[in-house]
Amino acid sequence: MKTTKILLILVVISIVQLVKGQGGEIKGLIKDDDFEPVIGAVVKITQGGYLIGGTTTDVNGRYVYKPLDAGEYEIIVTSQLHSTNRTTNIPVKPNQATYVDVRMKVNTLGVVEVSAEFEEPLVDASMIDITSINADDWDKSIYRTEGVLTAIHNNYSGAVADSDGEWHVNGARADATEYLIDGVKVTKMSGLPNTSIENVSLISGGVPAMYGDLTSGVIVVTTKDYFSMMRHKRMREAAFSERQEYKRQQKIEKLEKENRAKEIEEEKAQSEKTD
Repeated sequence: MKTTKILLILVVISIVQLVKGQGGEIKGLIKDDDFEPVIGAVVKITQGGYLIGGTTTDVNGRYVYKPLDAGEYEIIVTSQLHSTNRTTNIPVKPNQATYVDVRMKVNTLGVVEVSAEFEEPLVDASMIDITSINADDWDKSIYRTEGVLTAIHNNYSGAVADSDGEWHVNGARADATEYLIDGVKVTKMSGLPNTSIENVSLISGGVPAMYGDLTSGVIVVTTKDYFSMMRHKRMREAAFSERQEYKRQQKIEKLEKENRAKEIEEEKAQSEKTD
């Protein structure tokens, strides 16, 4: 009789241990945008809107929660310095670990954005017809290497060049078009470096009196001063730095994923040996 009781107790203990051994788990690694571990992040495990349990990340940004019954769960990761992250539809299987790695974004101050809808006036107060290209548009223009006048022609169909390279605006004679560079009248615009242009405008209608008695149009070019050239130089350098940083981030992210995949495989293999 005593032996029977002992056997029953051993059977019950074995069943309890078997049931516990079949519980699944959720574990993973939490890092920020700079691939640094997020320490002390709170990880809540929920199912169907109900809190099942929770844990926190260690000094390496790792967390683990177990045991969990088989089913689908979601995790909510919160941190004072980071935006809350929610991951849903996480499948958990008996006696298996489900790896859920999370990347958290650092909290930043929001930018107040004010928007307004432009309403075109019923009457145009300006009688001057101007087509302009500024330095930023000029840098992005596909006609940048072909010269200023070619760009003007492709932005304004009323300007055409004849076989001698003379430009005609609105069908007028070539000598009826006036050229001004930084306020100085010139006969032609050849030899002007593309990189020196700050703005180029074609005034083809309602030419102001300050440009004289013209029957065609006037092309006004403003070249860059020292400060505008430095500004564009810094802009190009900043754009180059952004591209380099993006490539660096992509490379780091790829390496992180590869290393993490190897780490998980090694951990699974070690777990199977232990079992």
